[in-house]
Amino acid sequence: MGLPEKIETRLFINGEFVESSNGKTFDIINPATLKLVAKVHEASEQDTDNAVAAAKAAFPAWSKLTPDQRGQYFKKLASLIRENNDELAALEASSMGRPIGEFFDAYASAAKWDRYAEAGYSVQGVINIITGFGNVSGSILSHHMDVRALSFTGSSRTGRLIQAAAAKSNMKQVFLELGGKSPAVIFEDADLEKAVKETAHSIQWNSGQVCMANSRIYVQDTVADKYIELFKQNFEKEVKMGDPLDARENGVNHGPQADEAQHKTVLQYLESGKQSGGELLTGGGAPSGREGYYIEPTIFKNTPEDAKIMKEEIFGPVVNINVFKTEDEVLAKANATEFVSRSLAWPS
Repeated sequence: MGLPEKIETRLFINGEFVESSNGKTFDIINPATLKLVAKVHEASEQDTDNAVAAAKAAFPAWSKLTPDQRGQYFKKLASLIRENNDELAALEASSMGRPIGEFFDAYASAAKWDRYAEAGYSVQGVINIITGFGNVSGSILSHHMDVRALSFTGSSRTGRLIQAAAAKSNMKQVFLELGGKSPAVIFEDADLEKAVKETAHSIQWNSGQVCMANSRIYVQDTVADKYIELFKQNFEKEVKMGDPLDARENGVNHGPQADEAQHKTVLQYLESGKQSGGELLTGGGAPSGREGYYIEPTIFKNTPEDAKIMKEEIFGPVVNINVFKTEDEVLAKANATEFVSRSLAWPS
């Protein structure tokens, strides 16, 4: 077993072997013999940019492939790795001093490619499902010494408790998806119809029970009246409230809040909003004559920035639309929140 007569050392970019754009190479020295093994092309800034651009250009087509189609490429690569095991072992030995007899990496790598070629069709590792509440099962998991990582989606208050519990136990990794008061910014050169469609959907989807819903919208003064009127029309014409099980048959796209506690919380925020000095344009409460924890899609206009409904997460179909003049002004308002900002801006 030995090295091939010719070692390919060029860069592989966009499906082709190419020399480095500036012709620069670096030496690979055999650590056992101190002899030159090869001169390898060194990627320049331009080469690196070219590689990223090629990957970016290829990504849409790759994304459209089915898991089966992607898997075929993975399996082909795994097969090629196995076929060239001896050459790879020799290259590793010559460049890194790794004894050929200890080289198992090619087969291990091929096995991983085979595994991930079919991973899209199966649930991986061991899965247990438990139901319960934060003050019992949630607290135990947070403090548990055998739990190495936790992912949590919920309130900021609970997230703080989980982080504290992790610090007091085994310093487990914690991944949090917490509350938000996300702003959307609409400039005067925006496609208003598109902006209205997207922002209205954001706050109304799932009855507003989405942590990244754009619950604050800032629209430039020159187009504010038109935008707000279109937004109001969208709520009144496009939203169909009803039993979520009837969505397919009757076009229902707006269901209730998750439970009684959340329903009461949203109603309390609505009353707070009415007292805040903002203008209620539509909605503002529970629909009359309908059972269930429903909330009418609600729009407040020109609510004071220090109002409770402007600062706290409502987690319901309630949006505040305020007007701005300058970019500096709206950036200051959008960032005036305790939450990590998830902001969207619509230019033309």
